[in-house]
Amino acid sequence: MMRSREDRRYFQERAEQELRRAELADHPDAARAHSLLAGYYLDLVHSCAEAPPARILRARGNQD
Repeated sequence: MMRSREDRRYFQERAEQELRRAELADHPDAARAHSLLAGYYLDLVHSCAEAPPARILRARGNQD
């Protein structure tokens, strides 16, 4: 699935928000949950960056 630059920007912002929440959390379990969410968002950021542009996929004959 191809994601847009706006998606990548959103995921980056959410990751940063969750990291801030983790730092501010009063309970270790809450901090851990926010850190985990940040990690998921960062994974999405990196998956956006690694996806080849659609024109490259078409050039390779892949229509996904």
